[in-house]
Amino acid sequence: GAGQVSPWIVVLAGGYDRAFDFPYLPTSSAGASLSIFDAANGRRLWRAAGNAASLPDLRLPDMTASLASAPSVVDLDGDGYADRLYSIDVGGGLWRIDLRNGESAANLAQARLLARLGGESRRFYSTPDVAMVRETTGLVPTVSFGSGWLARPRDATVTDRIYSIRDRQTTGATLLESDLHDATDGQQAMPAGAPGWFVRLIRHG
Repeated sequence: GAGQVSPWIVVLAGGYDRAFDFPYLPTSSAGASLSIFDAANGRRLWRAAGNAASLPDLRLPDMTASLASAPSVVDLDGDGYADRLYSIDVGGGLWRIDLRNGESAANLAQARLLARLGGESRRFYSTPDVAMVRETTGLVPTVSFGSGWLARPRDATVTDRIYSIRDRQTTGATLLESDLHDATDGQQAMPAGAPGWFVRLIRHG
């Protein structure tokens, strides 16, 4: 970003709110933010958050759940600079942040809620994995992640999932589980053009 001293940055998620230890989803929570810092001097370069009290450079009203895991940082064009961030909040909201290197904090990024996949007390604590998948139209970022309630690992009422999302669109409605291919039985390939798939983890260890 503008004013950056070092070519290195640190990207930090807001952290965990213990309200998510309980079955209900809070309507707002601590840790609902994502920040970028200059690694040389610790100066904050940019922040996205849902709450105006966090003084964000980019306010995202739908960012209401804690971001407990580190985001995935992606260099799409191989120039050595971060182009995109993917971050999952505890409630199952998958965020895509597109960066404009060299811009001021006000113009550094734009964000989109790609998917909202929580429910049934599912919680998400792990950094999404990003891989480039070759399709007929070219390489497509594919974001994969899973749920698991660390506060209540033996709660058999929760059926966790593994999700994989093909990030093809820059606009459009936020994806829901009903938009994805259910690959739990493993009998059918994902239909062409489907935005992704999921697997229900129906057996509890």
